[in-house]
Amino acid sequence: MRITVIGRKRVVHIATIVALILSLGIAAQAQPKSDKPLLWYHPDSKMTAAERGEARELKDLHRICVSIAPGTSSDAFRRRLEQQVFQELTRYSGLEIVKNPDEAELAILIRIIPWKPLVESRPMSGGGSTSMAVPSSNETYASPMNDVGFYVLTRGSKRDGGGYAPRVIIQQHHNEAEPTTSAAVLDLAALIKKLKSLRGEK
Repeated sequence: MRITVIGRKRVVHIATIVALILSLGIAAQAQPKSDKPLLWYHPDSKMTAAERGEARELKDLHRICVSIAPGTSSDAFRRRLEQQVFQELTRYSGLEIVKNPDEAELAILIRIIPWKPLVESRPMSGGGSTSMAVPSSNETYASPMNDVGFYVLTRGSKRDGGGYAPRVIIQQHHNEAEPTTSAAVLDLAALIKKLKSLRGEK
């Protein structure tokens, strides 16, 4: 009888250990995975962990990378915006465009977030309930409204994992409906003018 009791105790003890190991394994899986290294040149839309800087920090920085997140804007607007941005940059010899962000000292991020649908409801024509509705012949294309964000960024403090926090030097926002020249291009022109001023250039 005594042996039976001891056996039961051993069984209970082993079962407890197994349950503990399983629970630890489940808890380990439930732990959030470590984030990827922060992209200082293309941070998340909420600018999580972003630091703030001043324009004078850009005085001696020359190598620049450009990132454009066009959202669902039209292809024509996207191509026009990219062309205008790079034309503006190449006009100023004080900035060197690099493709690899690791080689860049500062970055421009243009983020376009639609806040009205690309395709709005349009007037429909047709007969009664059994007729198929078709677009009206006099409908016109409505350019979507976008929230256009223009950011100038540098590397902030180094974080765990080897990444750098984004350091926001300039941040501008505009609501616009795909104009011929985006306000982001005008922001870039203002940045170049500021750099010339800081560097004592004409």
